Amino acid sequence: MKKNLPPKNIIGLGLITTFLFFLSIIIHTLGHVLIMIHEGYTFDENNKIILMLLGSKTGLVSNNDMTMASLRSAIIGPLVNLSLSSLFSNLSKIFEEKSIANIILDQVGILNFFVGLINLIPVGNFDGKLILKSTIFYFSKDKDYTIELINVLRRFLIIFSIIIGFFLI
Repeated sequence: MKKNLPPKNIIGLGLITTFLFFLSIIIHTLGHVLIMIHEGYTFDENNKIILMLLGSKTGLVSNNDMTMASLRSAIIGPLVNLSLSSLFSNLSKIFEEKSIANIILDQVGILNFFVGLINLIPVGNFDGKLILKSTIFYFSKDKDYTIELINVLRRFLIIFSIIIGFFLI
């Protein structure tokens, strides 16, 4: 980025990047919602979508969260982000290198790429956990075994992360 940008341009750059990234998160959530509706999920009595800092709550309900329908609805989120990453990164190439539009689109592309990758981690409320849980259930057809295996894998991931953390210090 040019070092002599006035402060108002830097603030504008940040605001536009933030807006486009927030729009990406809305598109990510809408991807989930559209697939879930297509798969037969229904809205609960609140009929609303709540966006939170790390995720969203859609108000869509199903009898079982370990079906192929839930796998398809979970995998669409990271795919949307990775697609948006490609779109924004390619759009940035239309503009002159180091121009404001190039910088904004490139940054939003990078943010979407990392959100897509981080969303694949099988912990917490990330899509990766539901992808893994649905895949294990699809092959085992045993809900108790699936939950037990997810808990074992989660413990392994936590211990592995702690060990990696010690080596990075």
